[in-house]
Amino acid sequence: MKTQCPKCSKIFDVPNEYAGHTVKCLGCKKEMIATPCKPQTNMQTSLPLKKSTKRLLKTEQAAHLVGPAICPYCSDVLEKRPKRNRKCPTCQSKIMLREGRLLTEKQAVEYDKRVFENMKNTIAANRMSTLRNYAESRVMKYVEIIAAGQNSCSACRALDGKRFLLKNELSNPTLPVKNCTSVYGYCRCCYVPVVE
Repeated sequence: MKTQCPKCSKIFDVPNEYAGHTVKCLGCKKEMIATPCKPQTNMQTSLPLKKSTKRLLKTEQAAHLVGPAICPYCSDVLEKRPKRNRKCPTCQSKIMLREGRLLTEKQAVEYDKRVFENMKNTIAANRMSTLRNYAESRVMKYVEIIAAGQNSCSACRALDGKRFLLKNELSNPTLPVKNCTSVYGYCRCCYVPVVE
């Protein structure tokens, strides 16, 4: 069974018959009672932490970084939390790392899709917010589309520098370009005000 030292937090194997008995920690060499190791689900930990890590743990998003690293395939406790994608030493499955979370390859693909969709939605919301701010200023009637430079697709380059009536863009926005084939996977064009 796996057990964890309450003093130094080292996780190590002991024979099952030692459960409840006093054993010597392999890390700090102190005596401890061997109990089955369970992953911590709250933000309380006995691990010695750096100041920067303590600040990070104050947010709920970082709660998954606390406690032992568990293989998402075989549920084996890993000796060290990986800092990048790697294979599980027990089941040899590829463990994917996303923002400190240990995921299966399928979970990582789904996670990446969600992040990408959230990013596209945020960009679209920011564009609409920009247009509303321009309209509220009552200073401009037109906006111009600026393409994202040399990495822009042909559809975006065709709109680069073109002017559009602001009130029309609020009701039927040109951006994001519907047939954009950007190498980034989403339209990176933006609106800029035209002040006359």
